[in-house]
Amino acid sequence: IAYKALGGTDAHATTVSIFNILASYSWDAKLVLTMAAFALNYGEFWLLAQIYSSNQLAKSMAILKQLPSIMENLGPLKARFDALNNVIKLMMDVTRCVVEFKDLPTSYISQEVPALSTAMAHIPTAVYWTLRSVVACAAQITAITTMGHEFSVSTTEAWELSTLAHKLSNILEHLRKQLVACYEYIDEKRNVETFQMLKNLFEMIHIDNMKVLRALIYAKDDIQPLIDGSSKKRVHLDVLRRKNVLLLISGLDILNDDELSILEQIYNESRQHGARLDSQYELVWVPIMDHSVQWSDTVNEKFKSIIIP
Repeated sequence: IAYKALGGTDAHATTVSIFNILASYSWDAKLVLTMAAFALNYGEFWLLAQIYSSNQLAKSMAILKQLPSIMENLGPLKARFDALNNVIKLMMDVTRCVVEFKDLPTSYISQEVPALSTAMAHIPTAVYWTLRSVVACAAQITAITTMGHEFSVSTTEAWELSTLAHKLSNILEHLRKQLVACYEYIDEKRNVETFQMLKNLFEMIHIDNMKVLRALIYAKDDIQPLIDGSSKKRVHLDVLRRKNVLLLISGLDILNDDELSILEQIYNESRQHGARLDSQYELVWVPIMDHSVQWSDTVNEKFKSIIIP
C-alpha cells in the first residue's frame, strides 16, 4: 500500500490490486488483513511520535521519517490529522460491523432472513470503500512522512477525505440498521426456543423441582443466584430442593400491599406446619426488567431498597 502510494498509482487501481492479492479470503478477512497492514504503517508513525523524545532507537527512526520536523510544525497539519483520524475511525467501525455479521449464530439466522440478505448484498461495496479509504489515508500519511513540514494539502486531497468520510458514514449507518434487525430476529428466535423449552419442562413429571428452577433461575458465572431475605446473604438453589416454591415474578413496581399480605399469610401458615414437607413454602421474588427501560443508578437503588429494606 505504502509503495503504491509513493508511486502515485491511481487509488482505484491500487484498491483492485489489494482485492486481487486477497482474492482467496472472505469479505471480513479482506477487511481485517488490510486494516492490520495499515495499522503497522500508521501505528508505527504515532508510536514513534509518542516515544522518540525519550527513546534513542525511536529517535533515530523518527529522524529518518522526519518526525521531529513534523511534530515541531504540527499546527498547520492538525486539520489534516483530524480528518485522517475521522476516516480511520469510520474504517474501524465498518470493519467491526462486517465482522459482527460474520459472527452471527447460524443456528438462529440464515441469509434467507431479509435483514441479513440485504446486509450481505451491501458488504462487498462496504469492503471496497473501506479499502479505498485505506489507500487514500496511506497515501497522505506517506506524503507527510516523505515531505515533512513542507507537506501541503491540496484541495483535491482534502475533498477526497471528506467524500470518503461521508460515504463510509452512510455505509455504516445502513449496515448497523440491518445488524440491529438481525439481533432482534435472533432474540425473538431464542425467546421462542426458551419458551418452548420451559413449556416442555412444565409438562413433564419430575422427582424434584431443581430442573425447573435451574431453567428459570440461571446461576451466571457460578454466582449463587438467590439472596436470603432474612440473612441478606447469597445462597444456592439447592436450599429450595423438595420444597413448594412460590415464584413472585414482577417488575420493580412490585405488588400492592394487599397482594403482598396474602403471600405473607401463605408463607407464615406454611411455617406453622414446619414438620410436614408438603406444607413448607419458600417465596422467591424474580424481578424482571423491560428491555426499553435503561438500567441506571436510580433503578439500581430502587432494586436494592426492595431486596434489602
